[in-house]
Amino acid sequence: MLLMTTEERRDSIPGQAGPQKHDVTGRSALTAVPVEKIGRLAKEGDQLYLKFGKDFYHPGRDVNRLKKDQRISVFPDKDGRQRHVLYLEEEKANKVLLAEYLTAFQYLSRQGIGVAFAERIK
Repeated sequence: MLLMTTEERRDSIPGQAGPQKHDVTGRSALTAVPVEKIGRLAKEGDQLYLKFGKDFYHPGRDVNRLKKDQRISVFPDKDGRQRHVLYLEEEKANKVLLAEYLTAFQYLSRQGIGVAFAERIK
């Protein structure tokens, strides 16, 4: 977890601007997510897939199917628009490289879908 505070703003070097002060200190929040809405990024050969239970989705081609199968959560944002979020948990058995995660996130981002990481609580 990264905790940042913006209460006090200082210049580190004279003439260099310090961090900008914002109203919101973070965008993370805790929420309960149904298990069927938590997926994993998996590799089959050289292809990346989003895996929900036994169902596989390609992050670039199957966005409509992800929406139809209600794998993407929809929330209203503070401006009254809808925010689409796909929840993923870490896949420990099938190693996926950071570059592969970023490629999948890029596909989803182009469709207006954000990605959040989920962790199961025991």
